[in-house]
Amino acid sequence: MKFFQMFGCLAVCLGSLASVQATPISYVYSGTGTGTLGGTPFTDAAFTITGTADTTNIAAWAATPGGLQNPHLSTLINIEGLGESSITTPVHSWVGSGTIGGIGKNLGPNWITFNEPAIAGYDLANAIGPIQEDNPSNFLQFSNVATTGGTLAFTSMGTVTLTAIPVPEPVSVTFVATGLLLVAGQKRLITRD
Repeated sequence: MKFFQMFGCLAVCLGSLASVQATPISYVYSGTGTGTLGGTPFTDAAFTITGTADTTNIAAWAATPGGLQNPHLSTLINIEGLGESSITTPVHSWVGSGTIGGIGKNLGPNWITFNEPAIAGYDLANAIGPIQEDNPSNFLQFSNVATTGGTLAFTSMGTVTLTAIPVPEPVSVTFVATGLLLVAGQKRLITRD
């Protein structure tokens, strides 16, 4: 029984420690747009941009006083009819000190800017959305972007929706689940005695 107590406590503690160290998050931007990818035109095509980041990388953003930015570890874009490509230009998601936020080249141009009250005070670390922006701005700066499918450029953009989804790490989930199972098993053994 002592073994179950010690191992259960250890697993729960390690699981909690692992989940504190890093939390992956996905920022998902979906909408419609017109432009070109690798020289191939698309018109009013549905697109989804998924940026995967780590919440431990969130930092103050000097370009926006009072704002925050989180550089993406990877960014994928899927354009209807053209498939999925990786954006190889460094990308970040950001929020300003007021009701603005969006996605853009890391420490560079803002590609899609939201101006919505729902984004005010967002910390980039937790779930949010869906937040809809009917008139996204800065999309003309979303040009000459390097991707695995060729150069990407938008010339117009319709409504865009932002959803942020924290992703639990499999390792920490496994540790916590193992710890809980062992504690439950230990409790049954104590009850039988």
